[in-house]
Amino acid sequence: MKILNELPEDLKLIPATAVRKGWYFSENRLWTANKTGALPRLRDGKRVFYRLSDLRAFLQRAEQAPPIKVPWKKKSSSIGNASKE
Repeated sequence: MKILNELPEDLKLIPATAVRKGWYFSENRLWTANKTGALPRLRDGKRVFYRLSDLRAFLQRAEQAPPIKVPWKKKSSSIGNASKE
């Protein structure tokens, strides 16, 4: 029987609960990533798993993606930073 560390990366499976808790992914984020095809999942009955290689590729693509401009983010103003003379 092989030890987990000796398995190829494609065979290492991480339970969805461990991904949410250990890697700080919300359940909604994982669901959205799965539905868009960005992060495929594997199911065993009700249990959901993710391949370690798929998680690493997903995070690498996220790091390389350009930042998204959000319309609700306010620009910093200099009103409170004005020096009093």
